[in-house]
Amino acid sequence: MQIAIIGAGPGGLSAGMILAYHGFNVTIYEKKNDVGGRNSYLTDNNAKYRFDIGPTFLVMPFILEDIFYQCNKSLYDYLELKLLDPYYKIDFGDGTELHLGHNLKRVIENIKEYNLNDVEGFKKYLYDNEQKFNKVFPFLRKDYQNSIINWDSLKLFFIGKTYMSLKKDLIRYFQDDRLITGFSLIHKYLGISSEKCPALYSILPYMEFSSGIYHVIGGLNQISKAMATVFKQLGGNLKLNSEVSNINIQNGKATGLTLKDGSIVDYDEIIMNADFTNGLSNLVSNSKRSKYTDNKLEKMDHSYSNFTLYLGLNKLYYNLSHHNFFNIDNYPNLKKTSVDSFIYVQNPSINDSTLAPCDHSTMYITLTVPNTKSDYDWKELSINIRNEIVKLLQKEAKLDNIEEHIEFERIITPDEWEKCYDVGYGACFNLSHSRNQIMSKRPLNNFEEFLNMWLVGGGTNPGSSLPFVFESGRVTAHSILKKYNIKVPELFIPPVSHGYFNL
Repeated sequence: MQIAIIGAGPGGLSAGMILAYHGFNVTIYEKKNDVGGRNSYLTDNNAKYRFDIGPTFLVMPFILEDIFYQCNKSLYDYLELKLLDPYYKIDFGDGTELHLGHNLKRVIENIKEYNLNDVEGFKKYLYDNEQKFNKVFPFLRKDYQNSIINWDSLKLFFIGKTYMSLKKDLIRYFQDDRLITGFSLIHKYLGISSEKCPALYSILPYMEFSSGIYHVIGGLNQISKAMATVFKQLGGNLKLNSEVSNINIQNGKATGLTLKDGSIVDYDEIIMNADFTNGLSNLVSNSKRSKYTDNKLEKMDHSYSNFTLYLGLNKLYYNLSHHNFFNIDNYPNLKKTSVDSFIYVQNPSINDSTLAPCDHSTMYITLTVPNTKSDYDWKELSINIRNEIVKLLQKEAKLDNIEEHIEFERIITPDEWEKCYDVGYGACFNLSHSRNQIMSKRPLNNFEEFLNMWLVGGGTNPGSSLPFVFESGRVTAHSILKKYNIKVPELFIPPVSHGYFNL
């Protein structure tokens, strides 16, 4: 069987690995000259500094471990993972900080500084979400079907408390507003506010405590490189600099691809790993689509975007953690453009010497902002935002004279995410994770518009965030195996019972 995958991002690579291992003839088409998509990297002209373009957190590594294991490979033969502790520091701008990490007793001592009653709330949060994860996680690995009533989604609505917001759920455990904020920052990586994010996703900060947050030496971009290596070792065909211009549809069935050079290649199954909105609108004629027309795509709820600043510095700053969040309420140029009250700063060189020369460092700074459906002029705003970020780094992060240590800088605005990285509306986290766009209400892995067409990536199930994107590739690959009556490998069930309630 001939299978084509459009895009060598982590979702396409995970599907490609599994399908190639099971003997399918799989070709991945990637328009750029390297793999990864937003899980790739950028450098300065002299390759002195290296940055992850997109994801910087690795959580739930057991998903990635199992994908490699299913292909008779060990993840650790290809990648070096470093467990971080603390995971990240949150500076609330009022003189207080919250350090969340693997050492739970240290976390509890930190929580005591805010509210003694919240210690018991934290223990209950861990216990409840352990139970919740055990019930919810199997639903995140399903290939949802197109039906009027989806019983799995209905069960998940109650089990995962999807009817409740993440913020309201956390209020049940914590009294101090700062702790509620600290435990809800995961909403930034789902592209939705904590007031709108379903409480289902409270399992994600819980999983940070359960499975850890890791850094990959060389950057998270090394994950896609490792997956591409395995894919080729398994006989997969990876075509870089190969742009697809059209998915060919005949009588409601995907039959093949038209490449940019005009050549037509027939395939039995086609997997789209492009951004859902951008990919569908550019690769399938609007006249062929009935459910997801251009008009429908425009009306869908898209996630927030990012204003991202990459800095190459001729100095190492050890007074910052690897991951940091800073309150921006006192910085008007940031506050008026951001959709929340925190800016994210990654300082990976304190744990990874491969990203910059000796005694130098890289920094990755992200402000969560509206996508390009807004009327912001990012070209006009960029300089003021950039200068305000540097001011914040000097004052709040205490990075004295940082301006004079900057050797390289690069900014990516929402406009550039859309135009240069093929992200629909610059929505970095794809479709929003609002209640009406998750599980059976999200575009399905077995794409409902056309036979023989499949989706992977953040626009389908289980959603955005890197581990979910890996999982989307596995869900799709396993569904294709079932279609051809090939035995599906057993899924690894993560050990999550740690007896937190005994703390």
